[in-house]
Amino acid sequence: VGAYGSYVDDLLNAQSELARSQQDAVLVLLDMEELAGRLPVVCAPGTRAGVEQEIEDCVGRVEQLLRSFRSGSSARMVLQGLMVPDRTSLGDPGDANLPYSLTAAVTKLNRRLAELCRSISGCIFFDVDRLAAGYGRARWQDASMFHASRLQVAAEFFPVYARGLAQELSVLFR
Repeated sequence: VGAYGSYVDDLLNAQSELARSQQDAVLVLLDMEELAGRLPVVCAPGTRAGVEQEIEDCVGRVEQLLRSFRSGSSARMVLQGLMVPDRTSLGDPGDANLPYSLTAAVTKLNRRLAELCRSISGCIFFDVDRLAAGYGRARWQDASMFHASRLQVAAEFFPVYARGLAQELSVLFR
């Protein structure tokens, strides 16, 4: 587990503690703020302005991190996707009907990140949103757990989360 906010240095720096530790697997578990912090702001109006560019910028940053780490490590990698928000400023009609709503943007970003992972040897995408949707996203997330563990997974669903992550790792280690 890297220090708070150190993931960029851990993945880019060939001399970081993570790179030197020669782990078998690296889990990249980031939230919206860390991965695509501007996305909620650019999606708030529900218009195209800035949304596509923010998605491209995010995918580019993640690609740089993953490929840089991959160049110096044979560790298998799991990138956790983002949770699609239950509620946004556009409301249910806007989220369902506007192509540049936050829900549409996060869905597209997750799809692009999954494509990126498929293009990198030994890297898979963990679709935590799909897993959570089966249990109800509103029940799944717990902000207080985020402050305690950096994961917004409600305590009752942590075993489900852990099993889902274990399944992804078992695919990676086949």
